Amino acid sequence: MQKYFKYRAEVTQRDLNELFPIGRWSLLIGMVVLAVGPLATQLVTGRLGESQLARYFEEGLIIISWVANWKPMEIFLYERWPVLRTRNLYRQLANPTVEARAY
Repeated sequence: MQKYFKYRAEVTQRDLNELFPIGRWSLLIGMVVLAVGPLATQLVTGRLGESQLARYFEEGLIIISWVANWKPMEIFLYERWPVLRTRNLYRQLANPTVEARAY
């Protein structure tokens, strides 16, 4: 039984190790989009002036910029905690402390 829980802890650790590179790449992409978004809004506003269409594109690009950061924030702020808890539980179950008590 201990081997099973040790194996499950290792598998969960591998899942966590795979999650962080995905989060880092997602964060890099999100930050690039967040940096390019305001520049693109200035370009659109410069070309179209202060029209409704320019405002529409400006708001859309701002929303896209923030949505691009949704996944990295989800990974680093929320997704890692359940995986860490599961890994720690498996580690505890792999090395149980057994105490014998008399009735």
